[in-house]
Amino acid sequence: EIRTICFNLNPPDFDVADMNAAVSELCTEFEKANNIDCNYIIKDTHSFDQLDSLQKLNLFRIIQEALTNAGRHAGAKRTSVTITSNVNKHLIVFITDDGCGFDLNAYDKKSKQNLKETHFGITGMKQRVMIMHGTIEFITAPGEGTEIRIEL
Repeated sequence: EIRTICFNLNPPDFDVADMNAAVSELCTEFEKANNIDCNYIIKDTHSFDQLDSLQKLNLFRIIQEALTNAGRHAGAKRTSVTITSNVNKHLIVFITDDGCGFDLNAYDKKSKQNLKETHFGITGMKQRVMIMHGTIEFITAPGEGTEIRIEL
């Protein structure tokens, strides 16, 4: 467990110059470690060019956290990470799973009422996106899986 924690803090093979390879490897490792299918699709190979090193690391961490949540909490059998860009050349990232989903409103209320019991994964993802001046949207409902949409 300590080895995994150390790896996750600073993956030795993480290379911001090749973000595509880093995300691909993350998906492959997630698939092996969790026995959950993880489909990685990149529709625009230049999508990462607009990001600096810190932004790439933050985006990598967000994807990592979303996949971790799918593996730990969702009971997912399939996940996917899709990278594309829109007509405004904004980077768009979709992270989806077919797991149990959750009530986002109940989660937000619980987070505000009892911070000691809050899991910081979603909060951390929101903060990282905010630092990058982007938006993040969680589309989920109990029994419906989860889709996370990030625009930078």
